[in-house]
Amino acid sequence: MRLNRREFYLRVSVRTPWNRMLKSLLILWEILFLVQTGFSQVLDIEKEIEFIAQDYEAVKKELSLTRQAYQKLKEEYQNLLKDYEGKIKELEKERQILQDDKSQFLSEIANLKNQLSNLENQRTNLTSEKTLLENKLKTLESQNNAQLV
Repeated sequence: MRLNRREFYLRVSVRTPWNRMLKSLLILWEILFLVQTGFSQVLDIEKEIEFIAQDYEAVKKELSLTRQAYQKLKEEYQNLLKDYEGKIKELEKERQILQDDKSQFLSEIANLKNQLSNLENQRTNLTSEKTLLENKLKTLESQNNAQLV
């Protein structure tokens, strides 16, 4: 009687003790492989948790550095703002001083213009007096010359 391969392997695997032992070794090998794979997956999960924790710590450190840099930048800008405000106040004081000087100079110019117009009035009065006196002098000279002749 001739058996095909399938039937042969089925009969051999069931009937011989050697095959039973080989089968138990294979099952034991599979169990060990599954246990190892399971533990390696647990280790992988632990490694992932560790990597996540490391990433969290890195982000936390970066955040603290960013906060420190922000605080430093904020302080620098506050100092710059105070400097600019001080300079603005100084410039406003100088501007006020210059405006006061300008108004003082304008009032002095107005006073000088008044003095100039007064002096011009006095000059015109003096010139008219001079012409009157010159005319009197001429009339007196002509009267004097007429009496002498």
